[in-house]
Amino acid sequence: MPTKNTRNWLYTGNATRYGVADLGYFMGYKICEAYYEKAEDKTEAINTIIKTNRYKKLLRMSGYMDDLKK
Repeated sequence: MPTKNTRNWLYTGNATRYGVADLGYFMGYKICEAYYEKAEDKTEAINTIIKTNRYKKLLRMSGYMDDLKK
């Protein structure tokens, strides 16, 4: 997230030195899933996910990183 270099996270197909392709898509899904599950208003959650450009705030509000620490 802190750089614009997506080479190792997106659009890699099978060409990755880490053995896992397109990991960024999976991580984005898990963050959005966590945000959606925590939201009381599911319709508003979908709107926020689709329209946001404040990705760090969405990550923080999703609680996904907190859930990993448990």
